[in-house]
Amino acid sequence: MFLNKEILNKKSIEFRIERLLQYLQEPRKWIVQWYYGYALIGVIAAGLMPILLPLMVADLSHRLSWVGIVLGAYNLGLLFSFMWGRLADKYQLHRRLFFSGIIVLMLVGFSITYFTDLWIWMILAFLAGASVAAITTVATLFVVEFNPQQEWEARIAWLQTFYGVGQVTGLLMASAFVINIRVGFIAAAAILLPALLIVRKTIPNTKTQHVFITTLKETLLKITGIQYFGSFARVESLGNSFHFPFLKLFENISGIQSKITTSFGRFMIAWFLQCFGIAAFFAYLPVTLKHAYSISPSLTSFLYGLFAAVAIGLYTYGGKLSAKWGSSRVFRAALFLRMVGFIILLGAFFLLAGKEFVAIPGFILLVITWPLISISGTDLAVKLSPYNKGATMGLYNAILAIASVMGSFVSAPLQHYLGYASLSGIGLLSFVIAFYAVRHINNRPTNPVDDTKGNE
Repeated sequence: MFLNKEILNKKSIEFRIERLLQYLQEPRKWIVQWYYGYALIGVIAAGLMPILLPLMVADLSHRLSWVGIVLGAYNLGLLFSFMWGRLADKYQLHRRLFFSGIIVLMLVGFSITYFTDLWIWMILAFLAGASVAAITTVATLFVVEFNPQQEWEARIAWLQTFYGVGQVTGLLMASAFVINIRVGFIAAAAILLPALLIVRKTIPNTKTQHVFITTLKETLLKITGIQYFGSFARVESLGNSFHFPFLKLFENISGIQSKITTSFGRFMIAWFLQCFGIAAFFAYLPVTLKHAYSISPSLTSFLYGLFAAVAIGLYTYGGKLSAKWGSSRVFRAALFLRMVGFIILLGAFFLLAGKEFVAIPGFILLVITWPLISISGTDLAVKLSPYNKGATMGLYNAILAIASVMGSFVSAPLQHYLGYASLSGIGLLSFVIAFYAVRHINNRPTNPVDDTKGNE
């Protein structure tokens, strides 16, 4: 979470949430036409794709171990977010990258169901992930590079809200398309046609850039954590919100290693484990619930979309709880709730009857607790970090993305050799260790670096 110096205090999260709500009450002032096209992109990238892609691989290949591999390739493509941002800044390729991302994503949607080879699916899934990363990264740059700094928060709040509404819409639509996955992918690609037409004439022109940013990492530090507003429950979806210059941080890798035993180091271990555990389970999400708990993919999509929408309200509530009780307590409580969710799912797997009625509450807990983790986790990372905020958030988001990729790939052999119960099991184990790692952590920072010295 990006925190301004003047609001680094106990009530900072609540202050930002109140300011966010104020922005959301002034739509005409902050919304531009291309946001509607961006919402349509959210329908596919964050709604339809996470449900239809695993189902397609499972149905067409009849090899469940391929699901995690293909989802891992998709998440791997999301890691290229930082590269697209650098290219856009250096060569002024904002519009080309944005349009190219939409076109490639459209082509993947039209073609992916006509193949059955693993390596082709991996390539197409990787291209889809890289395209989503390009689109969402450049969308954020359209805001911060073409508008005055005082307008960034409000415009990004609305941008991510549109994307989040698209995500919920896509999840609800997926409940209808699971009957015919090919039609679903073709429909997804077709939806991108009006999106392309909407954004074509309304996205900013590079020639009219408000300010040329040569050090984007300096300016992004001033943005609050509202980029998570549209991300909801799925960890894998988070990697496409911003790009961060986290590579420079690893020049001092020995310094990072020395921090592992500190409160910040233990928190980052916990952050990696919870991202890893949830990614391993969500990689097989609709397939697992269908085969292990007899929950239809259409019901899975509907519940996912419904409670992802409900989770929006928890952003406000989670912010108030963090301000009142401390981010560390809220983070541990959220970890505990997800532990309970995995315990319910693991226990339900061994029931002889009524699995679906027991498993559904466990799944809902995994979905609805994400806002509590995202708000408290990002705030806790900044407060505990011995680094400046730019380096901290670079490491934080790098760990999130890497853990998501690793979790997706690891889920394939787990499911193949140990069955569906292992996915809930690895999730539970990850969260138990994560909870143990942060059991004594409080909000006190560890020798923070002075931000006035820049991002060395």
